[in-house]
Amino acid sequence: MGIFSRKKLWQIFLVCITISPFADICFGFCQYACIDMPVDINHIFRLFLLLLAFLLILNNKKYVIAFMAYSVWIITGVLVAHITGVSVSLVTDLGWNLKMLMVLGIVLVISNLYKEEWFDIKDVLHALCRGASIAAFSILPTLFGLGYRTYGAGEWGFKGFFYTNNTISIYLLMIYPLMYIVYKGKDLIATAGMCLVALVLIGTKTTMIGGLFITGVMVVVYLLAHTGLYAVLKDEKNRSKVIGACVAIGIGVFVAALIVLEMLYQKYMNTYWYDSMLEVIVSKRNYQLDLITGALNPQTSIVTLLFGFGYSRIEREFAILKVYHAVEMDAPGMYYNFGVIVTVIVMIALVVTIYRAVRLCFKEVNMFNVTLLVVLLLGFGHSMVAGHVVYEALSQMPFWLVVAYINCMYLKKFDKADRCKKKEISNE
Repeated sequence: MGIFSRKKLWQIFLVCITISPFADICFGFCQYACIDMPVDINHIFRLFLLLLAFLLILNNKKYVIAFMAYSVWIITGVLVAHITGVSVSLVTDLGWNLKMLMVLGIVLVISNLYKEEWFDIKDVLHALCRGASIAAFSILPTLFGLGYRTYGAGEWGFKGFFYTNNTISIYLLMIYPLMYIVYKGKDLIATAGMCLVALVLIGTKTTMIGGLFITGVMVVVYLLAHTGLYAVLKDEKNRSKVIGACVAIGIGVFVAALIVLEMLYQKYMNTYWYDSMLEVIVSKRNYQLDLITGALNPQTSIVTLLFGFGYSRIEREFAILKVYHAVEMDAPGMYYNFGVIVTVIVMIALVVTIYRAVRLCFKEVNMFNVTLLVVLLLGFGHSMVAGHVVYEALSQMPFWLVVAYINCMYLKKFDKADRCKKKEISNE
């Protein structure tokens, strides 16, 4: 496939990144309106994205092999689970496993295109920010009754026609910091302002507290970048002092947040039946884990360890218990949905990426690197506590695009330096 063809496909992929909220809005509208669709539009959209991802790596045999190998693993796992009676719905479990194939597709696409002369990460960031602007704007009409409330009638919280408020929450939260490096002046005020308003309107403690906290962080980062302080940080001694101060401030903010949460816990423990601070932080998702662990762990076998129980089985177990629908926290969710191998690989990849992002910031302190680290930590933190990041169709796109690009930058900067050092040593 020629470069020109892949460039055109990449432009189509960028358009899809921008319009991806529409797929979820259409899905939410159909769900709320009780419209029974033969095939959900967001599933068709994701399959089209997978096709584009495959075409974009078609020139790289290693990536094609990796893509096909995981596809075979998915199909094998779902079939084996269904034949052995673990899976309840073959179609449902295959659909959920395709979400993890999309993760691999995103990473391989960025890794494959990164070396192309025409590839520019700014195009990706602009597409993400345009998509977030669409999502944020679509929430505003809910104030006038066009859409649905986050928690139902009578309580604060507006989410438009998005079905899962946690997904749209972290989607906007992750892209919100990127607006500070994409836009300037009036454009920044308009786009970031609308996104912040949307976050507050959604009304969860994550969006309200997180939105205001991120605003504070990014305003400081933005001012530092435009006052010349980053230039001072090129000196290693100054860099250590400033980064140390930032860590101290971060710890202080974290402690202050815990104090605020404790105050909220004491105030609302009787209203919302909170029994501990853990329940406040994870919004009682620990109960999901306790219930599904008690239901499924006694049924664990080699098949479930390798391939997971599948979403349909988890959903049925929760239906029997008459609570919840799925395990929301991503780490245990991956284990029960996809098995231990996928979970371990993904978790190791994320921990390694965080290490690389931090090292990149120490190597070169600038607004771009710091912002990518903020987005990565936001996504990872929400993934571990509240889920809806790693394999959720809408929010996985910004998260894994950032993960992939951080690793590409790291390998370019540090692998090249390591090779030069090894060459010098061999010459000596």
